[in-house]
Amino acid sequence: MDESAEVVHQCPADGSGVTPCCARTPFELPRTDRMTTDSARITCNRNGPEEQR
Repeated sequence: MDESAEVVHQCPADGSGVTPCCARTPFELPRTDRMTTDSARITCNRNGPEEQR
């Protein structure tokens, strides 16, 4: 897999069930996507819930 094409999401915060980067649960993310706690590695370009209205 080409690492530049890999999508990396921010892990949900403690007590939350959704990713802060795109407001989806980890179960809604494609199986090929990754998750991280390192904000410098996030490549998800979807916006959070306020942008999805």
